[in-house]
Order: sequence, then C-alpha cells, then structure tokens
Amino acid sequence: MMDLEEELRRADTVCRRGRQLLDARGRFPPEDVDGWLSELISSMEVLQEEVNNPDRSTVMRQRLLARISIMMTLRSWIEDATRSVIVGAGFEQQQPQLVRYHEVETAFQRRLRTGVLSNLRHLELTDFLNEAETVFIREIQRALQSENTVHVYVLLKSDYVKAGDEDPDTKSFNTKSADIFATTDLREWFNEYVRVPLLRDVEEFQDRDSGWTLLNVLNLTLHINKFNPMRASSYVLLPAKILLRKCCINVQNRDQKCFQWAVLSALFPVASNPHRVIKYVGKVNELYDGVNVVNFDGLDFPVHPRQIHKFEKMNANISVNVNMQERVGKELRVVPCHLTKEKQEHHINLLLIQPEDTYMDIKEEVCEDTDDDDHLGPIPYHYVWIKNLSRLLSRQNSKRNGRMYYCERCLHGYQSRQKLESHEVDCSRVNECRVTMPKVYVDEHGNKSHTVKFKNFGHKTKVPFVVYADFESLLKKVDQPRTREQPKGATEEHEPFSCAFYVQCSFDPNQSKFKTYRGPDPGSWLAEQLQKLAKTVEYLYNNGINTPPLSPEEEEKHQAALLCHICEKPFKPSDTRTHDHDHLTGKILTLEHFLTHQLQI
Repeated sequence: MMDLEEELRRADTVCRRGRQLLDARGRFPPEDVDGWLSELISSMEVLQEEVNNPDRSTVMRQRLLARISIMMTLRSWIEDATRSVIVGAGFEQQQPQLVRYHEVETAFQRRLRTGVLSNLRHLELTDFLNEAETVFIREIQRALQSENTVHVYVLLKSDYVKAGDEDPDTKSFNTKSADIFATTDLREWFNEYVRVPLLRDVEEFQDRDSGWTLLNVLNLTLHINKFNPMRASSYVLLPAKILLRKCCINVQNRDQKCFQWAVLSALFPVASNPHRVIKYVGKVNELYDGVNVVNFDGLDFPVHPRQIHKFEKMNANISVNVNMQERVGKELRVVPCHLTKEKQEHHINLLLIQPEDTYMDIKEEVCEDTDDDDHLGPIPYHYVWIKNLSRLLSRQNSKRNGRMYYCERCLHGYQSRQKLESHEVDCSRVNECRVTMPKVYVDEHGNKSHTVKFKNFGHKTKVPFVVYADFESLLKKVDQPRTREQPKGATEEHEPFSCAFYVQCSFDPNQSKFKTYRGPDPGSWLAEQLQKLAKTVEYLYNNGINTPPLSPEEEEKHQAALLCHICEKPFKPSDTRTHDHDHLTGKILTLEHFLTHQLQI
C-alpha cells in the first residue's frame, strides 16, 4: 500500500513552494508557475485517489481532504496572481473574482457534496463570510432539489503567524453540524450556524493563544450530507478494554443529552442495569443531596467541554473533571480534557469517548505542519461516568499489579493514599491544565536524546516593525439586569475616550513614530492608522533594496566562516552556502544554510 506519510510530505513541499511563488509578487518566471502547477496537479490526483479508497480510515481520508482543500486554494491564488500580472500588462481587463468555488469528489458514506470556497481578495473574515453566504445558499438549494433534508457543517481554514516567525501555521475552525429543511430560511441558518460561531471561535482562539496574528483567510469547506434521523443519538460504545475493566457507566441514551445522563448516573448510582436511561429519568428534578436539584438550564446539548464551567457555576457544590482518550500507536491513552478549578463536595469524573476508528495518532499529528488543529467533521462524542479511576488507568502508567491511587488532575499514580494526598496539595495549585512532557529527540544519526533543543530559528531575528498601542477609558454607570449566566449583573462598563500608539522600526529610526488621539470613537481612528501603516510596510517589502556586490575582502571573510550564524552549526561539505541579507536594507549579514533556513525564517 502507498506510503501516505511520504505523499503528505510531498504535498507540504508543493504548498511551501506555492507560498514562495506568491511571496514573489508576480516576479516569478512563467516556467516556474507551469512547473509548480504540474507538481500540484500530480500530488492532488494521488491524494484524491486515496480519499476515495474505502480501505483508508475515516480519519486519514479527512486529513487528505483537508490537504486537498489547501492545495485548491493555493492554486486559485497563483492563477489569480498570474491573471493580475497579465491584466496589469494590458492584455485583458475583467472584473476580479473575490471567491472561487470548487467541488471535491469524495466517497464518504452519506456524503452528497463537498465544496471548497477559496478566498481570493478579502482581508477580513467578516467580508469573506458575507461573500461566501451567496455561494453557500446556491449550493444548498442545489442539494435540496434532490433531498428534502440535508445535514450540513462547514470548516474554516486560516493562516496564522507568530511574531518573529514568518512560516505560517494553518488553523481550522469547525462548526456544529445541523439539519437544513426545504422550509429553512438559509440566510438565518448561515448566520446562526456559520457566521456567529466562526467569528466567536476565531476571537476566542486569538484571546486564548496570544501571539497569533491572522495572515490569510484560506477557504471555507462545505460538507453536505444526507439526512440521517438515526444519528440524533450521541451514544457511543465503550472501547473493549475499558468495557472489560467495568470501570465506567455508559448510559444508552437516544438523545443528545449524554452529559446529563452521565452526571445523573454519578449522583444517583444504581445497583442493577445502570446503563438504562429509565433509571435516571425520574432523577432530573430529584434532590441529590437532600437540598439541591441538578440544574441543567441554559446548556446547549450536546455539551461542549467549554460549557462545563457554566454548569459548575450553576451547581455550586458539584465539580466535574473530564478526561478523553488519544491514540499513541495502537494504544488509547487517557488524558485530561477539562479540570475543575476547585474540587467540591460532589465531584464527578467523566470520560469523553468517540468511535475507535476516529482517533488520530498523536505521532501523526506531530509530523504535520499545517493540520495540527484540524477538526475531523461531525464525529459523535459521548460522555460516560468514570466509576473507578484506578481500574481505568491500570496498566497505563504502571505494570504493577494491585490497587493504585491516582491524582484526578494529572493522572499520576501512587501506591498509597497518604502519598496521593500529599501530592494533591501541590498539584491543585500547579496543574491547571494538561502537562505534556518533551518528546524524546532523535538526531540526524538516529541516536535518541532526552535533551530539549531549540529549533525555532525564526525567533532569533529581529522583527522590522513593532506597534505598541493603549486605550484610556472612563467607567460609565450602567444598569444591566441580572441573569442566570451573570447573577451579579453589570454596574459599570469601560468607555474609551483616547488612544495612542508607538511604531518602533528596528532598521531605520526615521520610520519610528508616536501618535495620539483624543475624541469620539478612538477604536476606528486606530484601525485607520494601522491600515495606513500596513500599506507603508507592504510598499517597503515590495520595493526592497538590492544587495550590493561583495568586495574581494568581504567575500574571503564570508567564505572563511565555519558556522551558520542562525543555527550555529558547522557547515558540511555537502551544504549549500548562501549570503543571508536584509531585504529591507540590503545589508549582508553572514553565511547560512540555504535549504534549512530559507524555509524557516
């Protein structure tokens, strides 16, 4: 069978080459474009054939499909850039395309249509979604001509970059799948299930993972499936190994409320048939501690792990930890997913499971440069109650026979309860999230090392421009009514009245400047100033200074260099040396490894 990992690496190389052509801004020769397009089409054909291969797992086929969508968008960008060059030369004149739609052939069960909507011109996500709405409605109407009801979800892909690292990283944002009927208002559906959740998730990602800057909005992949009324249940079978350990209670629900039934099974344990929903139906409004009733109001079912904080806030004496499984080779390991901030009187440990054939090996994910955060479509997830944590984790962290006492936060095991209690005092203060230890490093000779090595060489170079901005605000009195989500309500809000920013240029002090503004709507003023600055920076990048030729003395000095000034490793006889120079100043820095660092910096 074909080595798909090798083919995926080939596809990554083609994508990187396409991005380099785009960075050239039309200065690439036509034969380079033709050669790249030939490689792209060849790679896409191979991936497309494997997407339709029923012997491949669902997870692998989804990965291949995600890669094809990126390649389709890069092809559209290159073709659009080439067309722009021709128009600029006066050969033709036509209205530029803002988006481009391509259908992808797939062989997924119950899949009606998969389409990739590539973004060609829009810089803002909101503008792209507004343009995509028209194409979305058109394609859904086509599907409804043959089906009365369809099941739809979309996947947004965007390029992000971190400060000091010019190599982009592709992030994915998946929407919840939902049904569309013949009578559905498609504009309202798009706003509720696509526009609002995507804008929210993107904003949460940027707030949570600071340092990422949106570089490009790539595409929106539309997945239209046949309606399957039997899929309304979120019930998933336990993996065989967990089932044999008799450590979890898996309630066989026929609705999307598996979180509710898992919580009730923990609070109201029963001796016989604990997997039957009927055992807990009457417990929904029953006092679990003689005083309180479990409050599930306001939760969106199925419950996403990020809603559990809300559940804990509504039920002050209940705390919930959620674990999940990840595949490592042939084994499934239990890892933390959500950790409660404070353990309460009624503490519940849950396990979030999914069908066994949908787990992706984390070793495969580490190899990927662009799909680390890919969502794999509407995979059914299911909550079960962990009745016995020791049985669940047995043989995972230790081969010792006998009872082990496990920390409910870091899942580390101890042989006595006293040692566990001593550990929990520190663990509750330190481990507020999952702790991942560094992987074993394998050098170029195949030798294993436990030494952590620095490899983000792009962070060693100075950023040409840095912007520091700040707002000043007044506290304005407001009278917001109390709600269940905000029981205290809001009494004040910040109203900005001034703004200032400073631009620091690392290579030319004359480019550094400070500006301030005091008046109405300072946010709009700052946005306008940053747009002007972006155009100035873009002009400087597009009109860099050519590097002057080296004098014989400078050439001799550079050729005598023994180390690459970036990675500080010695040159090998087989290495290709190149002069590292500043594209903005034309200044020669020193020698570097050509292939390695041209792609990293």
